[in-house]
Amino acid sequence: MKNGEVISGDISYYYDQPTDIIFHDEKGAKNIFTPTQINEIQLNSGERFVSKTYQDKQDSQVLILQLIIESPIISLFKREENSQMYYYVSKNNSLYRLENNDVLIVKEGKNYTRQDYQYIGILGALMPDRPDLVKELRKIFLNEKDLSNLILDYNRGNVSYYWSSYVKEKRNPNWVFFGQFSNYVSYYVKPTTEASWGVIMGFQYYFSSVSRHSLKYSIDYSTYHFESSRDETISLGLRYEFDFWKSKKSSAFFMVHIADISYISSIKTRYILNNRTTETTNTIGFRPRLSPGIGFEVKPWSRIAIYAEVNRLMQLTYIPYNFSIGLKYDFGNKNW
Repeated sequence: MKNGEVISGDISYYYDQPTDIIFHDEKGAKNIFTPTQINEIQLNSGERFVSKTYQDKQDSQVLILQLIIESPIISLFKREENSQMYYYVSKNNSLYRLENNDVLIVKEGKNYTRQDYQYIGILGALMPDRPDLVKELRKIFLNEKDLSNLILDYNRGNVSYYWSSYVKEKRNPNWVFFGQFSNYVSYYVKPTTEASWGVIMGFQYYFSSVSRHSLKYSIDYSTYHFESSRDETISLGLRYEFDFWKSKKSSAFFMVHIADISYISSIKTRYILNNRTTETTNTIGFRPRLSPGIGFEVKPWSRIAIYAEVNRLMQLTYIPYNFSIGLKYDFGNKNW
């Protein structure tokens, strides 16, 4: 704490709610702190977060930054904002944000976009005593790995802390079980004529316990009613999901149904002279889907979430009637 007090317990902080640091002490009592009250946060994993004042052209604000490199020479930090990672460096008690912005240029009546590589100018100004590194800055990309290697090289080993998150996060994946009911009014671009539905279940794999990216592996049974046939499918599916907005109790996500391996039993009905006949065709095959969707998820309990999706967004005529509702159970390291 800023007042010198050290407290221990469980802490939650989301960049989507930057003014709230939710703390539960060892007795379960809840407190909410602001970044101005916090000096440093240390997690059991070894990650450290610090409170820093950042002054831009308009005003100043107190930010919670994750510490990557701590050094009396140059320190490196990162912070996620609106699903994008930003990097900061500090030298001589001054904090600088590293950016690479798109700049619009109008030339001969035509619009062009170029990047300003602002971060290269800032790093060059902070390293005038190392012309060998300044000369190589054009080869440095604005990512954690390149920036870490550069700052470590400049500090020449004078580092008191180093967190290599792009390596460590890969060691801590998270698994979630899910089950959902889906309503279908189309299959690819073919409309259904009666109630069609599917029951889907499987496992969702988050690439790390704090990742917004995940893959969903599913098995589902679906039935589709068309004008002249009824198709029943049993499929193994693959979906990708990205949480573009995330808070402690809810999240909004974009997903893509990538592909299925399906067993399809197609039952066609024909009437000849008032006689009803059926013909069944069975096929197995790989079916690329590449079907996007969007959804919202709430987490009323620590390990259980409820979600709803609008599926098959490319089929505009049928929005929002292709939809899903489901439950998730987190049996891993409590991704949320």
